[in-house]
Amino acid sequence: HRVVEQECGELFHRLREFVQMEGRLARLGKYRQRTVIAACGNGQRSASAVKRLRSEGFERVHRLQGGMTAWQSADLPLTKS
Repeated sequence: HRVVEQECGELFHRLREFVQMEGRLARLGKYRQRTVIAACGNGQRSASAVKRLRSEGFERVHRLQGGMTAWQSADLPLTKS
């Protein structure tokens, strides 16, 4: 039962993210010609986001390899100074 609960939870989480992204696409349209960097915790969800954005006509969209975890591990700043 625990595995099923975990898989259902992950599926629900991904579905929720997809719905949220669908709602944001209209607002992101003004950035279609700009360079966009997608980032998440470890880089996996941002890969899906990049794929989706490219399918919507975003040509200059990239993902932060390794996500924010890798960014922090490299001692890069989290705020603009």
